[in-house]
This record gives sequence, structure tokens and C-alpha cells, in this order.
Amino acid sequence: MAQLESTDGSPKTTMALIVNGERIDDSIIEQEQQSLRAQMQRMSAENPHGQGFDLAEVEKNVPEWSKENVIERTLLRQEALKDSAPIPADEIDQAVDQVKKRYGTSGSEGGAGGEATSGSEGGAGGEAAAGTGESASGVAKEETGEKQEPSPVSDEDIRREVETRLRLDRLVATITAKASPPKNKDIAEFYRKNREQFKLPERVHAGHIVKHVGDGVDEETARAAVEEARQALEAGGVFEELADKLSDCPGSGGNLGQFPRGEMVEEFDKIVFEMAPGEVSPIFQTVFGFHIAKVYEHLPETMRPLAEVQEEIKKQLHGQKQNRAVENFVDTLRAKAEVREVAASTEETVAAATEGSVG
Repeated sequence: MAQLESTDGSPKTTMALIVNGERIDDSIIEQEQQSLRAQMQRMSAENPHGQGFDLAEVEKNVPEWSKENVIERTLLRQEALKDSAPIPADEIDQAVDQVKKRYGTSGSEGGAGGEATSGSEGGAGGEAAAGTGESASGVAKEETGEKQEPSPVSDEDIRREVETRLRLDRLVATITAKASPPKNKDIAEFYRKNREQFKLPERVHAGHIVKHVGDGVDEETARAAVEEARQALEAGGVFEELADKLSDCPGSGGNLGQFPRGEMVEEFDKIVFEMAPGEVSPIFQTVFGFHIAKVYEHLPETMRPLAEVQEEIKKQLHGQKQNRAVENFVDTLRAKAEVREVAASTEETVAAATEGSVG
């Protein structure tokens, strides 16, 4: 095993895990760290103002979180494999075919192998991903965008990993079946306490005629083209027909749909949010070029009614209960598990590998 370098520059021995006698290679934990870091970077990019998100603090916790994720997935997989009831062969065949259609007949590590052990998508099922070498490696490569040559995965490997995923799905389904859907009063209470979540901001429904500046078109030429459109409007032309005929964005009558403040460039917002429904603007300029806008609706800030969001809330609350059921189940497994952290190169990990190895 290679040694890592610690913060002071000295070599640091890499660590592996022994979970109920099963060896989990240190590389699996490192791959989980890569996956978590990529996920946190995406979350940070989606939340540029950093509200409630301390990337530096998260980074300090990544090693421990990664280790716990791998342990918990391993415990779930081990528990799922204890159920000797067979998975119907046609169910396995169908899942294998889906994997092959997605990744090709030969499969690849992080492709078919990763898919086969990814667990159910979303909700509590997402907690049940198998902690195998193939799946962890696949996640790391997909999340980081690292370009590596795929390792071949045999049909036997794919089938084995698919069956493991299906056993996990079955276990999670059994656990989450005990989580009852929320009652109407719970849905109503959530709606009342989280009104901001269901608030719709002020919006306008607008369309435009635009002539872009750039790609060989100067401001004078673009302005002249929009002037032509304006003159046609003043002569009784139909805005939508002229948008399709003269605009650089034809095909939908210039329709931009509904949008809140901040979705368009500032110069555009400044014009359309001051217009009344049915009004057509004078020619104005943005960073894209010259425009004429038409406003169809001006919608004030409002709340989405409970009837509209009831199913959405129901799904969210039910999913939370299912996740808690899986978490409680994993906590029970964790309390009984024998988990040790050992130097990755020690003979102990090699001995454990003869009992059951991952990675």
C-alpha cells in the first residue's frame, strides 16, 4: 500500500477497515472522500453566498464522514445478503439488461459495475448503496470527472452486483414499509410553518424581439433592424408574427414565459417590470443587443395554495420518515458491529481478506 503524506510532510500510513471480519480497502474510503468533496463543491457552487454552508468546516469532517458512509453501506449490504430468499431470475435478467443498455455489453468499473451497486435512486433507497469496490470507484470517477481507462467487468460480475443491489432494494423496502404516509393535519402544519418555501415571487410574462450585437453585426446595424420592427408594429403589425419574422430568437413568437426578477439581465428587468400587461416597450439596449419587449401578465408575489402543493409535501414528509427508518436500522447494526481501523498494509487486513474482501 502506498503511504500518504501528512500535513507536516511526513509519510502517513494509510488505514483500512475491518467490518465484521470483512476487509474494506483504504482506497474505497479515499474514493468516498473524493465523491463527498465533489458533492460539497457542487453544493457550494449552487449556494455562492455560503448561507448555512461552511466549506472549510465541511472539509475537516470529510474523512470521518467518508469512513462512516462506507461502514454503514457495508453493514446494510452484509445484512441484505443474510436473507437467503432468492431474487427471481427474470428480475435479475431485466436489471442486467438495463445496465447493459446504459453502459454497453462489456460494462466497466464505475459504469455497469457502479450502476449495479448504486441502490435505489432518491429517498431512503439512496441510503442503501452497496459499499463495494466497484460502486465506490464508479462514484468517485463520475463525480470528479476524472478520465480513466475503464476496467472490463464480466457478465458474471455484473449479474452478481445486480443481485446485490436488488437484495439491498428488498431490504430497504422492508425497512421503509413501516413508515406510514403523513396525515393531512401533518401536511397542513408543515405548510403553515414553512410558508416561505411555497412563496412565488413577483413575476412577469413577457416576449421580445431582439437583434444581437456581435458575430459581425455592429450596434448600428442591429439598431436599424429593430427600428424596422418598431415601424412595422406602429403600422399595425402583430408582435408575435414580427418576432418570428425579424427577431434573432424566432420560433415561439418571442415568448419568454414567466420569470422573476434577477433571471434576466438587469437592463431587461428594469424595463419589463415597470410595464403594464399589453404594453409594448420602446427600443432598449442590453448586453445582448437591442430589444422591443411586450408584457402579457404582471403577477404579484403570492403563495402557492395548499391544494397545489399537498402531494409535494406528502412525498417530502414520507421520504423523511423513510430515511429515518433506514437511519435507525443502520444505527442498530452499527451498535452491534465489530469495526476496527488498521494499517492498510498489516497482515491483519490480508487475513481478513481471506474471509471476505471488498476492493
